[in-house]
Amino acid sequence: MLRNMAATFAAVTLRIYLGLFIAVQVPFLDSVYGGDFQALFDVAYVASIVGSVVLNLLFMELWLRRKRPQAVLAA
Repeated sequence: MLRNMAATFAAVTLRIYLGLFIAVQVPFLDSVYGGDFQALFDVAYVASIVGSVVLNLLFMELWLRRKRPQAVLAA
């Protein structure tokens, strides 16, 4: 269920990553993309989709596999 929540929450983190990736690339708009904002947006959008899904699921896997205290496991 937690993995499902992480995959569903990817829609939220997609918007966060999209804003971050656009903000990081804007200084390179003229030199890399030749002033074409649509090309910059396309690259940022694909990267944010992959990043949101992969990073959310990776975080959840690490969270589920963390070492738990022995007292909690005994209860």
